[in-house]
Amino acid sequence: MDAVRGDRRLGARDLCLAASVGGAFTSVTEARFTFSLVSITNKRHMTTQLKNIIKAHLPVRVASRRILSGPLKGKKLVTSWRDYPTGILGTAERPLLSWLTANVQPGEVWLYIGANCGYTTIHIASVVGREGRIFAFEPVPDLAGKLLATARANGMAQIVVVPLALGETPILRCRSTAIFSGMADPTTEPEPDSPRILEIALDALWPQLWEPRSHVAGLKVDVNGSEMSVLRGMRTVLTSHRPKLALEIHQCVDRNDLLTFLREVGYLWTGNIDPSPPDVLLNDHNYECTPDKLASC
Repeated sequence: MDAVRGDRRLGARDLCLAASVGGAFTSVTEARFTFSLVSITNKRHMTTQLKNIIKAHLPVRVASRRILSGPLKGKKLVTSWRDYPTGILGTAERPLLSWLTANVQPGEVWLYIGANCGYTTIHIASVVGREGRIFAFEPVPDLAGKLLATARANGMAQIVVVPLALGETPILRCRSTAIFSGMADPTTEPEPDSPRILEIALDALWPQLWEPRSHVAGLKVDVNGSEMSVLRGMRTVLTSHRPKLALEIHQCVDRNDLLTFLREVGYLWTGNIDPSPPDVLLNDHNYECTPDKLASC
């Protein structure tokens, strides 16, 4: 039985191609097994616990792999099947990619806070082109390394990898972070052997990082619960540059605090990027926030 990929089925030819190009499988049988498991994890009714059990059986070797479908088809992503199967398949973040296609322009400067291994980053980089820049912030050393490798694998010099966390502190500080699924988890107390990361406020860093007069056209934020700290630390960037903002909201974020802060800096929640009810901010969904033209900051 063929595994499902996006809106069509993966046949034997696709599986053979994945096995030979991706280098993750020792046989077409193993490739077919992997794709079957991945197709199961894409089912909407699948619980997170069961998805994690299934993903535990996927190949773990990290390599540069070609994305198999979608807007990023043919681009390279440095990851493993276990870490990011939907990224390799090209089925991840489809609504977000569509929003970015409509909102990013060639030559612009964008910032991605929480860039992971670079899946969405390379899409932004493709649109801004070599005349633009995408500053990709990823504090976890392992992910920052994969992110840099992804940028190099695609020959995208316009991607600037910044291995830092963003927060409210105006001075660079070092702290421990818990890790969940390879990503920094600010909602959990770190263990004694947890990795240490560097953190600073964007307002303190940006003038040193890039030309101060260069306009920041857009921001994508995905920080697993640190949204308020990150936003407070970029108040000056928001009020002076007035960038477009795509914000993924997570469970521990107080919605009233978030909306109050957005109003303070002259922003409005103007749209749902991921399919969701129009009057509620759901966990793990992306939302569009844009400058209020009537606001004075």
